[in-house]
Amino acid sequence: GAAAAREVQTLGRQAADAALAESSAREQDARDQVDALTAAVDSIEAELRQSLDREIAKQESDGRERADEAESRAAERQAFADESKTLAAQVEEAREKSAAWVEES
Repeated sequence: GAAAAREVQTLGRQAADAALAESSAREQDARDQVDALTAAVDSIEAELRQSLDREIAKQESDGRERADEAESRAAERQAFADESKTLAAQVEEAREKSAAWVEES
């Protein structure tokens, strides 16, 4: 009876050790999966951040280009307005001279 009891006790210990080892292996596997998922999420997050940074830089660059173009067009309009005023003044001066010449004649 004592030998059988020891055998049952040994088998029980072996079964408990095997169950503990299996549980430990499952736990490690779960930890490994969590680590892999965390790494994947970190990688995706880094890619998204880089993509967003590139898009922001592009939009800022496009915005600067549009602002430069608008500034250039405004300068062109101002130059045209100044030239128009000069021409209008010259036309007025020519009219006055013409009127004076007609009166002299």
